[in-house]
Amino acid sequence: FYTSVADCDAACTGGNNNGGGADLSNWNIEGVSDTGTVKTFTFPAGTTLNPGLSIVIGRNTDGMDFATYWGAMPKSTLYFKGSNNIPIVNNKYTYSLIDPNGNVVDGPTVVATTKKSNQRTCADASSANCWSAIDESQGTPGIASTPTGIPAGTLFIGEIADASASGDYKYEFIEISISEGGGNNNTGPVPPKK
Repeated sequence: FYTSVADCDAACTGGNNNGGGADLSNWNIEGVSDTGTVKTFTFPAGTTLNPGLSIVIGRNTDGMDFATYWGAMPKSTLYFKGSNNIPIVNNKYTYSLIDPNGNVVDGPTVVATTKKSNQRTCADASSANCWSAIDESQGTPGIASTPTGIPAGTLFIGEIADASASGDYKYEFIEISISEGGGNNNTGPVPPKK
C-alpha cells in the first residue's frame, strides 16, 4: 500500500486509467455528529483512484502501524492518516463524500455501529438496510467490494470500522472506492498529474 500521493508517484507504473479513474484532489470526507459538530478530511492534490481500488483513511496512526493492526492491505490501496479528525466511530457521526464544488457525491451514511465493521451492501448510503454491521475483527480495509445497485465508475463510501479496545480508537477507518466496470483497474492508483 502507499501512504502518500508522492509515494504512489514514485512507485506506481503504467498509471493509465483509460478514462476510468477519478481525480479526488481537494474532495472531502465530511463527518457530522448528532450535535452538528463537523469533522473534515481533504484529499491532497494529485489523489486519483482507479475503478475497483480503494483509499483508506485511518483515524490517527501511520500506515505501517495500521497494517500491523488490521493486516496487510492490497498493494494498490492508498492510505492516509486522518490526524485524529476522521473517522470518529462512536454512534454519533454520519459521513459524506463531497466534491470540490460542495456537491454531496455519496452519503450521508448511516451512523456507524461501534465495535463493528460497517460494510456497505447496496446503493442507498443512508439506509440501515444497505449496511452490514459485522464483528470489528472482520474489517477489510483496502478490499473494494462494490455494493449492489452502484453503477460502474461510481465513487462510494464502502466501509466504516471501529477499533474498540482501550486505546485502539486510532485504528478506526473509513474506506472510499470506485466501482469497477470501466478503465484499467490493474495498475493501482494513478500517479498525480504533473
